[in-house]
Amino acid sequence: MGISKFVDIITSYSNIGKNQQQTLKDATRDVFASKKNGQYPSFKEIYDKIIEIDGDKASTLKEVLQSLSELDLFENKADLKNSFLNKNYYMSLSGDLPRNIRFTSVFLIINYIYNTFMNMDNAPIEEKNQGMRYVLLIDEAHVIFKEKKSQDLLEKILREIRSKDVSVVLLSQGIEEFNQPSFDFSSMCETAFLFDIKDKTNLKMMQKFLGIGDKDGQKLKSSMEKIQKYQLVSNLKEFKVGELFKA
Repeated sequence: MGISKFVDIITSYSNIGKNQQQTLKDATRDVFASKKNGQYPSFKEIYDKIIEIDGDKASTLKEVLQSLSELDLFENKADLKNSFLNKNYYMSLSGDLPRNIRFTSVFLIINYIYNTFMNMDNAPIEEKNQGMRYVLLIDEAHVIFKEKKSQDLLEKILREIRSKDVSVVLLSQGIEEFNQPSFDFSSMCETAFLFDIKDKTNLKMMQKFLGIGDKDGQKLKSSMEKIQKYQLVSNLKEFKVGELFKA
């Protein structure tokens, strides 16, 4: 299943054909089979196996795998005793990377995080309070929203991951990016915070995002007209609807 998902991600972001998909699957399976004691193959080993199977004639698959192996984006050794979840991580990939390599890498990582969380037990609930283990924060989330190929995975994360004690925080410069033609991501956001956003004059959109009616809309409009740095409005029950407070 893991190999199939790996092939799916490479396929989604590189548009390789059926024959190249099968070559990638066969090469990955063969390299895994040659490993001992639970070791993981590197991208370089998978790339070399593809060359062995398919020859060195140029193809999109070879171009992608060669880039993934040459840029050394992933560790070749996995430390299974020390899970990445035991530390805080900030992950960022340079905009100078080729587009297909950048997004392939991002979604290999996000898919790994998603699978790790979904294999955990559900969160314990005590007196209507649900515990929290982790926060997954996605900065500049609008970049991911605009990629149609990424929306399905992001939607699955928002729908399913909260039961595993994981809070997903999406940061973006405005509300409009949350509402995509295929899916309204704002409908999955339980708590909303509006700072000095770029679409602060769109009252209807802000009301929908916060889940408030016309009664409190004018208060919200007034607050957003005079909002200052570090100020915000939220739909948190601890604060008055539409009123500014300081972060």
